[in-house]
Amino acid sequence: MAAVFTEAQWNLAFEEVKSQFKLPNILPEQEKSIREFFKGKNIFVNLPTGYGKSLIYQCLPIINGAPLHAKPRGSSVIVVISPLRSPMDDQVLYLNNLCIPAIAITNDDDPEIIQQVLNGYYIVVFGSPEAFFTWRGLFMSELKEMIIGVAIDGAHCITQWGLYTGKKIPFRKWYGCLGEMRSLIPKQCRQIMILTATATKATKLQIIDTLQLSFDDVKMIAKSPDRPNISYVHMFYGKSFYEMYHAGSPSSVKEHVLDNMGKDDGHIRILISTVAFGMGVNCKLECGRAGRDGLPSTCVLLFNGLLSVHCEKDMTQYFQLEECRRKWLMHHFGVSCNPSQFHNLHECCDICASQFTCETDNCAEFWSPSLGNINVPLSLTTSDDPKSTTTRNVTKEDKEYLRKKLVEYHQDLIKQMNIDKMATCPNHILEFNNFHINEVIESCHKLFTI
Repeated sequence: MAAVFTEAQWNLAFEEVKSQFKLPNILPEQEKSIREFFKGKNIFVNLPTGYGKSLIYQCLPIINGAPLHAKPRGSSVIVVISPLRSPMDDQVLYLNNLCIPAIAITNDDDPEIIQQVLNGYYIVVFGSPEAFFTWRGLFMSELKEMIIGVAIDGAHCITQWGLYTGKKIPFRKWYGCLGEMRSLIPKQCRQIMILTATATKATKLQIIDTLQLSFDDVKMIAKSPDRPNISYVHMFYGKSFYEMYHAGSPSSVKEHVLDNMGKDDGHIRILISTVAFGMGVNCKLECGRAGRDGLPSTCVLLFNGLLSVHCEKDMTQYFQLEECRRKWLMHHFGVSCNPSQFHNLHECCDICASQFTCETDNCAEFWSPSLGNINVPLSLTTSDDPKSTTTRNVTKEDKEYLRKKLVEYHQDLIKQMNIDKMATCPNHILEFNNFHINEVIESCHKLFTI
């Protein structure tokens, strides 16, 4: 039976969390999730992107110490299953800077590092499903006496990557085996904390079923994904003006993309990537990434009719809608929404804006704080008018020098990737080849901002 704590104990615990993490307050759903966890319940945390889900499990070892159980600091460990190394490394760096010992392990880690984990050097231990199945001995060692629970961050990966669907082989089969991992967790800490921002009703059912739980076993803590400060609009595009990011991208390209997408003044405006890029990374991606600061924001879906045949059915439905995009999107996540909550329907979506009649001069246009007034229907184009571009003098020698440096960079990328041993065409892996070099050379006289 779970222990019962007084409000004085809880107040002390939350004050310690605010002090440790340098926070002015703890949000209601964060506090509720923590309280329910210490009641001995499995928790399903379905909160919007940017709400602060990671804090919920990061603070558990701290709260489990002196504030609640009068245990020595560092005597409790939370195991966190996370899909990608990049967000794990980000969190480890963040926690270490706060003097919270954390580490991310991999399935091919040095045994000495694993021994440090076994010795209880770290109170937050991150790893992929593959890593924890490789080092399953973690749950059978003396460390098991310190483990207070397991958090599964980005739990939607269970359904997206871990399950067999028809003839499709799972991308990462160990995600579909996480239910088996529960049998490895010591009985005294067999609690699971499931966290995701992306879960429809069907996805939640699949996740719970895969983890060999039932809805009665789980306490649901959710918040509506509807953010009134986000406006929704779709735009057709026919030209390529983007960067790319996927598993085959060289590390230097990944670092460049991550660095620029995380900066307000970064030069990359459009990124074509797998969903892996956005999970846990401090950048603006997916509609929930917009408006995290509460300021008016715009979620833009760029689509191409020809390429849309490769999209899932619900995605195709979204950009073919003739009714409110917000209402359809929220219904997809099991949330009711009424566009009438907006005094000015121009702030809802492009469809509502086109149907809204008011007394302004731009009534038939969609207004966006990021895009200004846009006529509906929308089209994204670039201008070839020389008057629209500021230029600079670039000599033939300048272009030759620039080409030389770009070719050298290209060769460095090939060396880093050990491309000679690969069967795949290098240009498709690097997303940087002679075509792109020529494009840079031809446009290097232009000065512009995006």
